[in-house]
Amino acid sequence: MCDKECVDGTFGYDCNGNCSANCLNELPCNKTTGHCEDGCNPGYTDSDCKTRCPFGHFGSACNESCNINCLRKNDILCDHIGGECLNGCEDGYIGTHCNDSCEEGYYGNKCSFDCSQNCKTCRHTDGFCTCKEGWLGYNCTTGCSPGHYGLDCKDNCSGHCINNEPCDHINGVCPSGCQDGYTGARCTNTCAEGYYGGNCSKVCFLNCKTCRHTDGQCSCVAGWMGSNCSIECDQSYGENCRYACGEHCVNQTCDRFNGSCLLGRTDGQSFQKYSEKIRLLTEELIESSKQMLLWIIGFSVALAVCVLFIIITCTITILRKKACNAKRKTEDKQPCLRSTTTAKHPVTTNIVSNYQELNTEKEINAYESILLQ
Repeated sequence: MCDKECVDGTFGYDCNGNCSANCLNELPCNKTTGHCEDGCNPGYTDSDCKTRCPFGHFGSACNESCNINCLRKNDILCDHIGGECLNGCEDGYIGTHCNDSCEEGYYGNKCSFDCSQNCKTCRHTDGFCTCKEGWLGYNCTTGCSPGHYGLDCKDNCSGHCINNEPCDHINGVCPSGCQDGYTGARCTNTCAEGYYGGNCSKVCFLNCKTCRHTDGQCSCVAGWMGSNCSIECDQSYGENCRYACGEHCVNQTCDRFNGSCLLGRTDGQSFQKYSEKIRLLTEELIESSKQMLLWIIGFSVALAVCVLFIIITCTITILRKKACNAKRKTEDKQPCLRSTTTAKHPVTTNIVSNYQELNTEKEINAYESILLQ
């Protein structure tokens, strides 16, 4: 018996031991000890390969770990041979080994739940959301409270939506339009200067200094009053006719723009005022007259000098001419007095005598007196 060799698959002194079926590739074990000399099939360990992999491990030599996403139940996590999750997967994971997370938009057990459409991102395990604009809550199913909108509902509506309607909780737009005096999708813009009312379509009145953009209520320029500044001031003046005409204005009538009395004053100040004006005007006229008089005197002096120069020049010219004539006449006096047609002074028929003949003594004396002048 001792020399008997055990057949494959058995071992021991009497060959009464059976080799483990988990020896690698079902090879026979050591016929003496029963050890699987080439190792174990996946999922088993120890020298005789009869022990399953410990909890949480699987595969060849039990060197692989179960996926942490495997659902644990009754101390079983995954198959000790192939690592399949025997109890299924934790929420948010699918697959035999629970390696795959849910597709976008799904979450939970076996990824069977839909994420909220208001989620910007959705956690695949439990559906927790980061919300889109206008939404709040764990899974973003709660809209912003009235008067608020936007991301995390942090933005405030303008408060100018028509009929005090709440704005859109997502983008803040006023759904039915704006109150009078406001424009824009969110009704955050006031009317441009000079306009008011619904859609800012009305033009402010001409005499308005300031015009309220909501209803056109005016603050009037000087000289005007009334809600639309179309009424002229009466016994008053200034912006919005806020000042009464002076009590000393005749008939309490004054300029509606600056308050000056139009018909004079009853306290005499009007006469004094005009007297002062007359005095100033008189002084201006006197000063102007002085300047005019100086100009006239200067002009007269210049004119007199010119006239005197002309007179002197003419006088000198006349005197010279007389002296010249006197000299000439002195030289020609005797021939002129005896001038007759004689043989000593022959005259041709082609020459006219230059001297008139003196026929009488009276004429001779008169001519001599002229020369002596």
